Amino acid sequence: MTASNTRTELTAMDPQRGETCILRFAYDTPQVEIESNPAAADKINEFIALKNESFYTGEDYGFGESGYTGYNNMLTLAEDFYNYQVESGGEAPSFEMSADRRADIARNDGVELSLLLSDYTYAGGAHGNSVTRAYNFDVSTGELLALDDINTDTAAFANLLANSMIEQAKNDPVLAQRIYIEDTDLGSALSALVREGSWYFDYEGVVIFSDDYEISSHAAGPISFRIPYDVAA
Repeated sequence: MTASNTRTELTAMDPQRGETCILRFAYDTPQVEIESNPAAADKINEFIALKNESFYTGEDYGFGESGYTGYNNMLTLAEDFYNYQVESGGEAPSFEMSADRRADIARNDGVELSLLLSDYTYAGGAHGNSVTRAYNFDVSTGELLALDDINTDTAAFANLLANSMIEQAKNDPVLAQRIYIEDTDLGSALSALVREGSWYFDYEGVVIFSDDYEISSHAAGPISFRIPYDVAA
């Protein structure tokens, strides 16, 4: 199985003079090829294409994931802000609004494919917003895997993962410094990370990760926990 990547980059200039870039909008499109199972590859590629359509248009399409602004909505924001600044006598904005999606393959071994889609959006302010979602596929079928699909006892499996994360957080001083959750709330906070979209397979284990600000500051960034396969089995 092979996976290639195509980058799409769009830019928009200011609506008054066309000299200043006011928006950069870009996204990666991975393309999977499975010579022995093209039907499974088609299913995975269709999922990726719809995810990117959602990112571009801002429509949810039934994924249940909010937060996509979409190209046209961001362009309207950028143009309105630029026009407001100029027409009110202020200086034209010197910053560019942006939306950027990066795709990374965390595991591709012919059995499972783990895909990370990392979105960054900046529409003004001190910093932009980042969010990463993970998608794991059974290569033999092209189906998206859920936690229920990888263990017969999901509750026990989720508890095992959470306990491993708690142990790591308590025994790793560097990791502990990045987490701002009190010890009394640590268990419930880390258990909440065991959810769809926040886990993936790599070549060493199951990785669970937080969102920005969820258990750490923006400066510390999202935090990942790797649970080795011999522990997670």
